[in-house]
Amino acid sequence: DVANYLAIMKESNVAGVEVDTTAAPRPPCDDAKINQLLLEDRVEAAHVPQMEWEEKFNRLRKFAAKYGHTRVPVPYTEDESLSTWVCIQREKMSKNLRRVGGGLTLKKIEALEAVRFWWGMSIAKDDVANYLACPPCDDAKINQLLTEARKEAGQFSLED
Repeated sequence: DVANYLAIMKESNVAGVEVDTTAAPRPPCDDAKINQLLLEDRVEAAHVPQMEWEEKFNRLRKFAAKYGHTRVPVPYTEDESLSTWVCIQREKMSKNLRRVGGGLTLKKIEALEAVRFWWGMSIAKDDVANYLACPPCDDAKINQLLTEARKEAGQFSLED
């Protein structure tokens, strides 16, 4: 209920982090959905140290369960590496938004969004939603789709 949520939010005010207690509580995240996103990302990005990312992500989930939010303070003496990891995710998302790389896959962004990740003061929630709605183009994938469409239409590419 809302009163319980507000009490938890006020109690979990870690290291003076401002918490908006006027906002309505959000429904709990769907663990099955998060696990599916992580599994898909693990398959797509097998060359990346995925298990380390997932381990930190799961520590973030535990933090959120304990405090009711994902605003890990800097520094966070209980888990300094989590504090650092959260900052790195924000930096990567900032680069993703500027279309200069970044390193966060769509699945990771969706997983972070599913736990209501706090992107910080410099990244607007709408910017993340817009990025997910219209991700950057993958030229290799576009070329593959065009080639397949041309073959189906009886046209041939230069590669054929």
